[in-house]
Amino acid sequence: MKSWFRRATRQSTPRLPGVNTPTTRVDVAELAPDTGAYLGQLAYAQLAFYQFVTETARRTEPLLDTQIISSAAARALRIHQDICAEITSRGDDPVEQMAPFVARTDAFLDILRGSRGIEGVLTAYIVFGFLNDVFVAVAEGMGTAPGRRYAAAITSNRDDGELADVLIRRIDAEERRAHILALWGRRVLGDTILFAHAIVRDPGDVAGERVEPVFTEIIARHSRRMDVLGLTA
Repeated sequence: MKSWFRRATRQSTPRLPGVNTPTTRVDVAELAPDTGAYLGQLAYAQLAFYQFVTETARRTEPLLDTQIISSAAARALRIHQDICAEITSRGDDPVEQMAPFVARTDAFLDILRGSRGIEGVLTAYIVFGFLNDVFVAVAEGMGTAPGRRYAAAITSNRDDGELADVLIRRIDAEERRAHILALWGRRVLGDTILFAHAIVRDPGDVAGERVEPVFTEIIARHSRRMDVLGLTA
């Protein structure tokens, strides 16, 4: 097997802080959508995450792992509820704000549903770790009190280590699948980056040249999350 399929040296389980690179925050803020669109995307992403992870939990054994995965789903639901409350406080309807993002988000997650429960857990770990980093960066880049609340709603209700613990146990029990999961993870990351571009894409930035630099730190954080699993990113 070629070297890029090897398992990396496993790092400790992450409890990563919020995105805090000033350059990244400023650049993302310049390219961010208006607040209403941001909140609509964020609210529906968390609802979709809740649904996706709940489905994954149903296909997962043993019971301990099902319980942990369900806890991750509950965290996403809390974020969704907090953001819906923020939308309502602005005088907007959460359903109307989310509606433009339903079809695209659902289509994105549909193509990432793996054939095995472990692939679904890895997808959730990658997709929502990455997207939450993007959403936090945009919120912090707003430089406003509401922006700080939006970021806090995400960071106070996320724990990447929960899903990492499940994945580590499953990989240790089935090491022969590590290289397959590494490949799956790369596919998931590529699709997730494309999806995330729409959150911050400048309509005039056809080639994506202004968007690419803002993902540098976020991709680095993804690599650290994969290091925790002992998988190459």
